[in-house]
Amino acid sequence: MGKQYKMIKRLVDRITRSDAPLNNFFTYYGYKVYQYSGQKDYTSVTVRDADDKETLADFSFDFLTFDLVLEGYADDGVRMALVEAFADIYSPITVTDYLLDDRIKEINKVLDLPEEEYKDGWFDELRDKLAYLQSLPIHRVTRGSLTHA
Repeated sequence: MGKQYKMIKRLVDRITRSDAPLNNFFTYYGYKVYQYSGQKDYTSVTVRDADDKETLADFSFDFLTFDLVLEGYADDGVRMALVEAFADIYSPITVTDYLLDDRIKEINKVLDLPEEEYKDGWFDELRDKLAYLQSLPIHRVTRGSLTHA
């Protein structure tokens, strides 16, 4: 697991501690972290690069229901690091991933087109990508239920 992903796991631990402020801004391993909440049982977090140009992760967590909502992330490794970090602390969690849902819908739209209009093998690549996306953990996730490729 890369340094960036290990940093995410440590960050989740920091923002979920009971003594963490409700609304907070801090720099963590060169990333800007914006943590917002109007109540102690919920937090919304945005992690951006040092220049504030790119978002590494955008998510929220409900501490009462253990619902993790992923609104955006830089790549699937960041996504998995977030899911694993929360599942390790609050197992089992429920994951809602709007970005993943959108990616799956877009691929399904393309796969609905007539296959003969495209180059050989292109649909197979899309089908493989769709299978991979559908294999990512969603819904109920428990500690230790995630595997690494």
